[in-house]
Amino acid sequence: MGRLLTFEPTVVVQDGKFLRRNLKSIRYSIDNILQMLREQQVFDISDVETAIVEANGALSVLKKTGKQPITSEEMNLPPTKSTMSYPLIIEGKLYTDVLSDLNLNTSWLNEELKQHGITTTEEVFFASINHNNDLHLSLFDENLCAPRIRN
Repeated sequence: MGRLLTFEPTVVVQDGKFLRRNLKSIRYSIDNILQMLREQQVFDISDVETAIVEANGALSVLKKTGKQPITSEEMNLPPTKSTMSYPLIIEGKLYTDVLSDLNLNTSWLNEELKQHGITTTEEVFFASINHNNDLHLSLFDENLCAPRIRN
């Protein structure tokens, strides 16, 4: 009975890419995971090495090396502007208002996608962009394999 109420821990992000099949198997949406990442102070999916939805529904996050928290004060550096990313494409649907807010257009996006060998937004499972116009992509047909996790 307990197995019907909970599930095994499931890797949902690996190397900054969504694992679509795993999201589908646990019935979580991109929006669910993005919210849970923000709650973990992660505002750019490309900073994530691995994210796991635990059996209790909580999200565990391992940030990539070099993305661990360190203060500019500790490094004797002046503070820098943060680069929060914004969802641009979710399951093939383009949010043009995000492009407009960043003073970009679909021609710019199409050129960026072309550089990654992508011809249409329908190939993109998830894309985000930050204020530096850095585009981060997860494709529908990504063949990333995540290890199984056992309790």
